[in-house]
Amino acid sequence: MSSPTDIRSDFRPAENEASFAPTESPVIDSARTGRGTDRARTWLGIGQSSGPRDRYLDGLRAVAVTSVVAYHSWQFAGMPNIGWWRIPISCGYLGVDLFFVLSGFLLARPWFSSELTGKPKPSLRTFWSRRLRRIAPAYYASVIVVLTLGLGTPLLPRSAIEGSLGAWNLGSILLLVQNYVPLASNNLGGIGGPWWTLSLELTWYVVLPVVVLGFIGRRWRVTLPVLLAVSVAWIFLSANWFDPLIHFMQSTISPTTSTTLGVPNDELRMRQLLLKQLPAYLFEFGIGVALARLEVIKRLAPAKSTLWWTWPAIPVAAFCAGVFWLAATQISLFMTWIHPTAGGVQWIRYSHTVFAIGIGLCVFGIAFGPKVLRAPFTILPARYIGWVSYGIYLYHVPIWFWTSQHWHRSPDSAAEAYLTVFLAVLGASTLAATISWLLIERPFLAGSGVRSRSAVAVVVVLAVALVATCLFSGRALLS
Repeated sequence: MSSPTDIRSDFRPAENEASFAPTESPVIDSARTGRGTDRARTWLGIGQSSGPRDRYLDGLRAVAVTSVVAYHSWQFAGMPNIGWWRIPISCGYLGVDLFFVLSGFLLARPWFSSELTGKPKPSLRTFWSRRLRRIAPAYYASVIVVLTLGLGTPLLPRSAIEGSLGAWNLGSILLLVQNYVPLASNNLGGIGGPWWTLSLELTWYVVLPVVVLGFIGRRWRVTLPVLLAVSVAWIFLSANWFDPLIHFMQSTISPTTSTTLGVPNDELRMRQLLLKQLPAYLFEFGIGVALARLEVIKRLAPAKSTLWWTWPAIPVAAFCAGVFWLAATQISLFMTWIHPTAGGVQWIRYSHTVFAIGIGLCVFGIAFGPKVLRAPFTILPARYIGWVSYGIYLYHVPIWFWTSQHWHRSPDSAAEAYLTVFLAVLGASTLAATISWLLIERPFLAGSGVRSRSAVAVVVVLAVALVATCLFSGRALLS
């Protein structure tokens, strides 16, 4: 599954790209960066951002994707006992929530900029076209990688993409609607596990222009609590109600389908799928949108606000409170897993929403606080991982799957097992992500005159993928 605005270029990833996109535009400006960073940016074809204060966004993306990789690596290694490190690592999946907050923060800014400057609102056609060009190319490349590495293995038998069942399964994957089709929700045997968030992100792109309207002026004081109520209500209803919907979802998966696709046909699985829908995460995106409004006010119209929230002590206090909040949440979750109770299970369901509050406090402190809070997120290694974070997110699970099939070295300790898996997966996925950025993602994003050709290319890719679905399945989708 975001970047700051660059008013000097037609390509503005800050305001038009999601949380996985590089913070930089293609315009190279080496005057304000170190030699190493400048060389890396030049090699990747990434230009200078709109200002040094925005460089920390790359580092935040690096934190998010590294947390997810760390969590999955812990799972891949058999969830070994690695001491107190288990607490933050076992909660690494919450890095996805940081991505969602960043997505709201970065994508909402052009609407607030138009409000304060009096310029026309962003074109929805242009916005959705850029989103598609950002998400689709690397996503379809990852689908090809998963099919190449996994097809014919126990996790992904050929029957999963053959016949009418295969048409529904692979077709849902190609159309990025697997979050809404229970039989496709396993994402090709789990090898494409991270894809569910992309399906959710696409839904967010559709409702974002409407949600932003609720944050114009002082409406945010009502809108943000409403989004919190919607998220909490959806989680509660998904876990305890919606019985007719649950029964309908179960009816779409026969015993044969369940065995072939590895999708359990039980009530718990269906409720878990409902908990992965956009309403459960609206509050997280809303936190990002609220932060976006504050950032735009500070940048474009400081006279419209007393800006009391930028006094140094307030962002620092917010950051410290956020760190404490995140630590307390992680410890509470960890203790719940060790000593599970009925109440603990309910608490886990709401943990994403609770965790997002801590993320919002931390991002607020980093964005508006003193430079020292942003410095750790602006070092070259962190920014580099942030630049290619989308590719890392897409490829790290398939890479682990392939590695697990060919590498069976026995580690000497649990810690060694974890570190070996983590470093191998992170290193290999960073390399794959770099190649993906250079050969697949960048050509669809950078350069004048590319916009129309990129849109046509995406349509061609979609058409070819759908034709491939028919060929794989052995019958036409409309037959």
